[in-house]
Amino acid sequence: MSLRQLEDFIPKGFSLDKYDASANLTLESWIINLSSRALAFQVSDIKTELEDSQLEFIRHLNQQNIENGVIQDAKSGQMLRAMAMADEAHYNSIVREITYLELFQITTLLKTPELEELYLEAKITPFTIVNQKFIGDLNKPIPYSDLFIEDQMSLLQIDMNCSDSEIQTAFADWLKKSRETSSNQRLSKRREHRLKNFNNVAFRKWHDARVLAYLDLISWNRIQGNKITSKIMGDILFPETNQLRDTTAMINDTIKPLAEKLTDMTTLRRMAKVFADENRQKNT
Repeated sequence: MSLRQLEDFIPKGFSLDKYDASANLTLESWIINLSSRALAFQVSDIKTELEDSQLEFIRHLNQQNIENGVIQDAKSGQMLRAMAMADEAHYNSIVREITYLELFQITTLLKTPELEELYLEAKITPFTIVNQKFIGDLNKPIPYSDLFIEDQMSLLQIDMNCSDSEIQTAFADWLKKSRETSSNQRLSKRREHRLKNFNNVAFRKWHDARVLAYLDLISWNRIQGNKITSKIMGDILFPETNQLRDTTAMINDTIKPLAEKLTDMTTLRRMAKVFADENRQKNT
């Protein structure tokens, strides 16, 4: 499409040059930039359900991102690091011990009348582990889907009397089986966009996909009520190639699912945990 045909879909202040700096963003900066766009991206699709004041806030947030392009605010980084260091119980960690607070929360969450009745009726003794048939469903492992549906966290008991090698072998076996079960249960019509690692290779791919520009552009058009197609998106985001090839498939198969994955709260929490762990390691 010609530039004149695309003008209605390009917001004031939008320029691809403003996103060039994403080529050198760290994990910390990606968290900041993606978090600032997640709300507008997710909410703009249901703007008819928003109150005028809420929509105006989303509009303002989106416009700020468009004008800034890549956010490189030192204060945001300082605040993120301060929050990570203030997490004394390490709630924002990949692996950690549970706290008493969580123990009570989990007990409240899981204790149903049916399970409580089973527990009261079961005659728990030191020999219960031998006579497990008497405790029925109480003997079943707690599936993470019952605890943390979105976060997919599991509670494990680890015998620290065992050697490192024994623990690592046992954990690797549990992890393999758990991942296989999870994959079998996850049915999707579209190939899932997996994010294996948060490293410079991944960051470069996100930059090359122009995912930040995509998020700003799609959010603005949704807010405006424009019906923007993947073909139009591709022509705006990749003007250097739109005369050579159709970028529609790339938008649909790569950039759109990547943007959805990167702005998902589960992914953002995972990124925050990786960042927090790395930050603690540097300061200990």
